[in-house]
Amino acid sequence: MDFDIEKIKSNPNYIQNRMIHASVFKGAFTEAFKNSEQAQVILTGALSFICMLRDFKGALAHLESLEGLCDYPQDEASLCYFKGLTYDFLGDTEKMEENYNRYLELNKASEPVYIYFPYVRQAKLLHKSCNLFLSQEYFYKVLEYYEKRQRQNERSLTLYNLYFDFANTFMFTHDYSEGLRLVKKAHQVWDGKQDEGNKMIEMMLLALTGNEEASKNILESIDKQNQVYSVAETMFDKLLKKTEPHYFVVEPEERKLDEFWSWFLKNERKLYKMAYSDNFEELQRELSSRVRQIAYYMDRELAFAIEIEDGNITIFAITDYVVSLDYTYERLFERKPKDLVRWNFYVQEELKTYD
Repeated sequence: MDFDIEKIKSNPNYIQNRMIHASVFKGAFTEAFKNSEQAQVILTGALSFICMLRDFKGALAHLESLEGLCDYPQDEASLCYFKGLTYDFLGDTEKMEENYNRYLELNKASEPVYIYFPYVRQAKLLHKSCNLFLSQEYFYKVLEYYEKRQRQNERSLTLYNLYFDFANTFMFTHDYSEGLRLVKKAHQVWDGKQDEGNKMIEMMLLALTGNEEASKNILESIDKQNQVYSVAETMFDKLLKKTEPHYFVVEPEERKLDEFWSWFLKNERKLYKMAYSDNFEELQRELSSRVRQIAYYMDRELAFAIEIEDGNITIFAITDYVVSLDYTYERLFERKPKDLVRWNFYVQEELKTYD
C-alpha cells in the first residue's frame, strides 16, 4: 500500500482513531507492530473498517497485507487476534478459532476489553440463541487461557464478568451448584462495584437452591432506580412460587394433549406431504402453533428438527432447556396414537447445528 505516513500521522482523525482503538483493544493494538509505522497505519485503517464502517471483508484485505510485516511474536499475535475478530463478525467459525487459538498461544500483551476477548462475544451470542453446548465450550477456552497463566485468581473485573457469564449458562441449563461455584469465584476476584445484572443472576441461583433469605438480600441490594430491579423482583416472586416455566413444571391440560393428536391424525397426510416436499418451515409453524396451545407460557415460535429415512419421519422437539416444555413434550409424545407408525417424536434440549 502506498501512502504518506507523516501526513496520515498528523491527521486528527487518525490520532483520534488510534486513541479509540487503544481504549477498546488495549495491548493487542498498542503493542502491535512497534517497529513499523507503515504497519501501524494499515492496522489502524483495518480497525476502522471493522468498528466504524462494518466492512469486514475490507478489513480482512487490510489485515492480510500485514502478513509480511510481523517482526516479533506479539505482531503475529495481534494480527491473529484481529483476523480472528474479523472472521468472528463474518461468521466463519473455523478460521475464527484458528486465529483466536494462535493469539491465545502467543499473546503477552494486556487483553482487549472483556466483550472483545477471544470467544467471549461468540459465547454470549450462542447463549442468547440457546446454543449452550458451544457457548460453554467457548467460555471454557477463555477460562483455560487464564488458568494456563495461573491468573484465574487475580483481582480482575474481566474475570468477575467471565465467572458470572459462565455461571449464567449453568443456571440456564439447570446446573445450579456449578453456577454458584462460579459466582463465589467472581466475588473472590472482585469486591468493587457489582453489576446489577450479575446481582440478578446470583439472586436467581440462590432462590433456585432454596436460599430464600440470601436471595432476598441480594434483591434488596439492587438499585431500585435501575430497570433490572423490577425484572428481578418479578422473577424472585415467580421462583419462590415455582411458576417460572423455564425452571419449574407447569402442568398441561389433559384435554389439550388429546386435542393435539386428534388434530394430527386428521391432518396427517398433509403434514407428511409437507415434510417430504422440503416444506419443513410450514410444518414447523403448524407444529409450533398447535403445541403453543398447550404450552401457553411460550411467547415465541417453537423449534423442531427433522430426519427422513425409508419413508419414516422423525421429529425432534427442541426445549431450549425450558423445564415445562420438556415435561409437556414427554407427556404429549407418550400419547402418540398407534396409527402414526410412520412418525417418531423425541425431545432434545437444543438444535445441533455443529459436530
